Amino acid sequence: MKLPKRAQSSSKRTTVLKKKSPRLLPAAGATLSTIRDSTRISNRTLINPTMTPNGATTVTKSNPPKFNHKPYTLPLKRPIPGALAFFLTNCAIIKLTMRSNESLSLKNEQYEQNESPISMRHRGQRIFRIWGERLKDERLITDSGVATEKGPGHQNEDNAYYDPKNGFFGVFDGTGSLEGAAYKAPEIAIADMRENIEESAPETVEDMRLMMESMNDAIHYDPASGHTTAAVGRILEKNGQKSLLYSSVGNSRIYLIREGKAKQITVDEGSGDVLYNSLGRPVADIKQAGIISLKKGDQVVFCTDGIANDSESESLSDEDIARIVTRAGDATKAAHNLVKKSPKNDDRTALVVEV
Repeated sequence: MKLPKRAQSSSKRTTVLKKKSPRLLPAAGATLSTIRDSTRISNRTLINPTMTPNGATTVTKSNPPKFNHKPYTLPLKRPIPGALAFFLTNCAIIKLTMRSNESLSLKNEQYEQNESPISMRHRGQRIFRIWGERLKDERLITDSGVATEKGPGHQNEDNAYYDPKNGFFGVFDGTGSLEGAAYKAPEIAIADMRENIEESAPETVEDMRLMMESMNDAIHYDPASGHTTAAVGRILEKNGQKSLLYSSVGNSRIYLIREGKAKQITVDEGSGDVLYNSLGRPVADIKQAGIISLKKGDQVVFCTDGIANDSESESLSDEDIARIVTRAGDATKAAHNLVKKSPKNDDRTALVVEV
């Protein structure tokens, strides 16, 4: 007696497994870490499927194959040096610190958005302050910043030399009747100053005076240039003692701010818009050059007459300069505030250095 087709099909399912795509069955105790290329491996057995001639699937057990499976590691040829690891770690700390002080950073950005390029060259100093006082003390300059802003109706005739790495600073205020001569003289002076420093950096008062004479001659022998004032200095450190080596010509000034009080180091060689001395003369006349000792926390201000001069109505007083610098919190902001708060309608340049 023949069974119905439906019964035959049901009978076959009870005796023969239907043909299916090969699949590896997991052994007891298998984990994700022991699976490789769709083969499930246990610590004891490997489950392998095979096909019979009639299409049935059978399962056999065999010993697992041996293959080298090493955990993946980064292809580093050598371990990360300790200094680099320290740097990377502190970078992460700095990022987290700055995120946690987001409101403070946004407040600082309000004054930095209006800074000229020259005042933004040392903005990175703010980041280094996060690293702590120990790193501050190892550096020649603790903090520094410079800002400039031109007066109305003409090109900016002020200029600045800014090299905190080597401790050289200076401000210049050009003058001249020919078009372009007033701003060209400071450019010539800066180029000659840089060349002198690269050849032989001034170490003594006489060296500083000779460098000023060299700048004077370079300007004088350029027929297209005018004249310029100059107030330049170098921060030195010998046997743990820091000092300021300086020289000045004209009415640009250098101030020392100590314990909240400002003291003018240089003497004006001019009155109002009239200069008694400048760089660019046939014969250089360098009367002001010297060296003063510095203490930790002292601040030195270099500025043109757009910041401080002999006119009470168009100048910041010594008390104003001391208050602005000490309350600013950092040198870049201090220089920026000096420029913004000066009442004189002229080119204004300020450079602040803290040791």
